[in-house]
Amino acid sequence: METFRRVMFLVIAAALLLRLRPLLGMGDDLRAAISEDGYLMLTVARNLGIGNGLTVSEGEIWTNGIQPLATIFYALPYFALGEGKALGIAGVVLIMTVISLVATYLVYALARRLVPGESDLVPLAAATLWASSPLLFGHSMNGLETGLYTAFILATLIYLHDRIAAHRVMTLAESIGLGALCGLTFLVRNDGAILVAVLLITRFLHVQLVDRATLGDAFKEGFVAGIVSLLFASPWLAYNVSIFGSIMPISGYAQSLTAEFAGNIALIPAKLFEMMVPIAPIPGSLETSALVIAICLAALLTILAAFIALQSQRPASAKVVMLVYLLFTLGLASHYGLNFGAPWFLSRYLAPTAPILIIASTSVFWWVLSRLTSQRLGARALATLVAAGLALTVYKGYSGKQHGHLQVVDWVQDHVPAETWVGAVQTGTLGYWHDRTINLDGKVNPTALRAIMSEGSVLAYVTASDIDILADWHGITGWLEHSNADFTAAFELVLVDETANLGVLRRRNRRSE
Repeated sequence: METFRRVMFLVIAAALLLRLRPLLGMGDDLRAAISEDGYLMLTVARNLGIGNGLTVSEGEIWTNGIQPLATIFYALPYFALGEGKALGIAGVVLIMTVISLVATYLVYALARRLVPGESDLVPLAAATLWASSPLLFGHSMNGLETGLYTAFILATLIYLHDRIAAHRVMTLAESIGLGALCGLTFLVRNDGAILVAVLLITRFLHVQLVDRATLGDAFKEGFVAGIVSLLFASPWLAYNVSIFGSIMPISGYAQSLTAEFAGNIALIPAKLFEMMVPIAPIPGSLETSALVIAICLAALLTILAAFIALQSQRPASAKVVMLVYLLFTLGLASHYGLNFGAPWFLSRYLAPTAPILIIASTSVFWWVLSRLTSQRLGARALATLVAAGLALTVYKGYSGKQHGHLQVVDWVQDHVPAETWVGAVQTGTLGYWHDRTINLDGKVNPTALRAIMSEGSVLAYVTASDIDILADWHGITGWLEHSNADFTAAFELVLVDETANLGVLRRRNRRSE
């Protein structure tokens, strides 16, 4: 087993080096290290770090289309090092790497509490799979909140486990601590409210039915934790309501504009299966196949049933935490399967469920192996699967698709002065590298969102704005075919390159070159 441990630590070390690889070159590798939506968050983080508040568009447009705590974390390099954009990304890459290492340890720590037996083989395998498999590697290093969110979820559940393990009602200090972790988890990502609700209700019932505490004690514990979590969340909620009129960030509304009830439900089984077995990606063209849905559902239900059965002899603390995490998983899957749009982001939305699903799959896999073969051969098989995950990550890192928006950035930097206002539907990458960029899909621009929601289009908004250049994927040139006469009179075609996926429109009698 010592050899197995060495292999796991070597894989984690290799995954660490892969996370730091963008720092080896401060050019395209570094620019491509951040996803399109990650750049949206980094634009706000940079403005916050250099004193412009939660804004985009050269500090002129206030926004809440981000997740607050991650934005604060990512603002630190700009606060410490200045407004340098490449240097700021390097600092964010380092922060994401540290967060990933912490989350890796927390996956191990949670698995140690949930998996029966004295051996740390399964916890090590689960943690290493989380750290090194290609899907979760990408989600934890994308410039967004996913890695930090996962870490706070794990920390909250570990804290809950250790308090329940004391077999008593929490003290006032412990209830405050639980509430603080719940509030911080919500601030990392707003759908953490699902975890908070599930946790507090489950804990309340457990205190009543298992610990036999009085109703007053159970209510006091839950009330204190709930109030503290709300206190932590309240500055963000107040900011949202007072400036934007709703507790939901505008990015949530923007993502929901194309939502249909149950529009994503067919994707849920495949996405959860990929979280449970993160070294087995399913081709997108097959995800909604009836056969694939049936296989994924059968695998998920079988593995989870076996995992729950393995928990039958575990202490109440492990059972409660397992139940909370699985109910949270169900809550996320239901929310994004039934009530949300943007199916292309479904994998990222469900990534926080991966730790419990990986712990379940590795536990069941090891239980089966230990009965079919010797422990030595079983450990080798498990190590081989983990190493395969790392190999896939390496392969993806060196042969995966290129960043889809840098061609837009390059054209703008080569042809548009810094003082010229540029507009685009997708302004994450472009808006980071060209300060005077106006977002048009409403994710970070409340005025554009209002135009879409009230008029069904941003064309009138664009026509009346200071935007001189529209630069995005080539589909933006189709706006000239729209029946809005004012827009077609105001803008003309400059470039359409389907091969490079680049389209540019320019205001007639433009003020820019």
